This record gives sequence, structure tokens and C-alpha cells, in this order.
Amino acid sequence: MRRTKIKIKMSDKLEDYELKKLNELNNKIGAFRHDIAIVEIQKSELLGLHGEAFKQFKVFRDELNSKYGLIEVDLKTGKITEKKEDGKEKTS
Repeated sequence: MRRTKIKIKMSDKLEDYELKKLNELNNKIGAFRHDIAIVEIQKSELLGLHGEAFKQFKVFRDELNSKYGLIEVDLKTGKITEKKEDGKEKTS
């Protein structure tokens, strides 16, 4: 169905319900943009914390490798498996 365009005069304005709905939708979009910005800030902070934790993990892994040699660790049991240079494992 084709709508007929209404000739607009400078004194014309939206119906009250149209203006109300337009403002509600605009406010909703603004609220979503605000929430998205907050989530992006939190994401950025979490990525930074993750990066710092990963650096600490690598430093501690290097300390363990200095103490025990090149190893793999079972995180449930603490059992150490020695890694050979070619990537094959050997149980200690």
C-alpha cells in the first residue's frame, strides 16, 4: 500500500503521541549507547587485568622451569612431566 505524502507547512508539528513515541525511542537508543560504553570500558579493564595475570603466569612458569627444567604440570595433581626438546614428554 502506498502512502500519500502530506504537504508540510512550517507551522505543522507532530501529533503528541508521535512526539512522545519518538522521544521514548530516542531515549532508549541513548540508554543502550550508554550501557554499551560502560560494557566497553569494563571490557578494556578486564583485558588489561587479563594481560597482567598472563604476564605473572609467564614469569612464574619461567621460575618453575628454572627450578625443575622444561616441564608440564598436571594442575589437578601437581605431577610434573619433563618435556624433551623435541616436544615429547618423559615422566619424572
